[in-house]
Amino acid sequence: MDRSAGDALRQLAQDLLPGGFNTAGVQDVDTLATYAVNPQKTFSFHAEEIALACRGSFRCMNGALFLAPVGAATYALNESDTNFSPAGLWLNSPNLLVNDVTIIGLEEPQAYVRDYFVGDGLSLTFYLSQKPFAQAKPALIDEEFLGPGLDPTTWIVNDPSAAVSVAAQTLQIAGGTGVDGQTRVSFIEQIELGGTLELQHGDVSFTAASQGVLGGLYAGSISSAGCLAGFQIAPSGAGSTIQALISGSLTGPVINSTPGHQYFFYDLSVFDGSLPRWGTYHSSVHPAGSGWGGAAVTADVRFVLEVQDIDPSNPATLVAPATVLYDDVITGAPGFCAYALVNAATMECSIAYTYVAHISLPEVRTALQISPTQYAPYVTQLVDRSRTELHARSPVRPRWISIRNICRR
Repeated sequence: MDRSAGDALRQLAQDLLPGGFNTAGVQDVDTLATYAVNPQKTFSFHAEEIALACRGSFRCMNGALFLAPVGAATYALNESDTNFSPAGLWLNSPNLLVNDVTIIGLEEPQAYVRDYFVGDGLSLTFYLSQKPFAQAKPALIDEEFLGPGLDPTTWIVNDPSAAVSVAAQTLQIAGGTGVDGQTRVSFIEQIELGGTLELQHGDVSFTAASQGVLGGLYAGSISSAGCLAGFQIAPSGAGSTIQALISGSLTGPVINSTPGHQYFFYDLSVFDGSLPRWGTYHSSVHPAGSGWGGAAVTADVRFVLEVQDIDPSNPATLVAPATVLYDDVITGAPGFCAYALVNAATMECSIAYTYVAHISLPEVRTALQISPTQYAPYVTQLVDRSRTELHARSPVRPRWISIRNICRR
């Protein structure tokens, strides 16, 4: 999230009933690092939770929403008012003087644990020393483009040349203005890079030479130069090339697209820190806007970018390993990024789905032995799920295996 409490409340109101509320009285109050919406709860519940998180007060009157810091408004009681009802007045002043305060919350990750193993060419299972921290979180984006258009509560569309459409359960991109950053389909919220983030941007089919960025994470404005990590698509004859775009620069191997093939784009990011922003705490000494904590945290993030080239006429390509375009660490990465599924200068392609979620997954890296005393550089291995042991699909050849997971203590 990483947005103000007032902005979050205005967004919820717009999603619930577009144009139905007057939000002129909603103040920004303070910044919220994260807030998870539960669709099973009412709008009033979420409004109260947002107000509580920023030490604000919320009310709705005659279609007008109000959010303000606690103490910003005072109300006088007039006993001579004909509408005054003593029976309806209830004040509670609890005893605020305590010697000990115990706060009990949900389980949180406490430490990173790294395990090393040596593959012997026979073993299939490697047991971890600690059980990984697991948590169930709903996907941030799980889009299969089933409706007649893009969901405005999920996507922001900038399309001055009418190049974006939804047809046959796919997102269709047909053209663009030719200018970087003008034609784009972006997620309505910022995405937190904390923990392990999985992004799937396929399956993509190209119908002509294209220019743009697919599946990009942006630290600032959405442009190729501002792309922290994404897939650069560039024209090459009648087809296109695919290459990793890291911190605005092209890097790694180049894949040439083939007509009729399908391409699955996959990102994995592992944030080398606990949280991208410290929590903010309020009190009478630290009121709204001056909370204690809340500082942004920058950390190193390992990104793994892969592309799998599927030839529908060749079943073997379905199980063939993906091509790793990038596997390295970006230092000093921001904790939150904008996500644009499409940033098209001019593109001709269709996209069948996109999926983004925070997952519980150990970071597994292996180094192949190339001589009795030498090992190749470590490479990241993408595993299917987090367990107390690592299962290999086949006996692991002699190599060092490094597994880092975050666990409870």
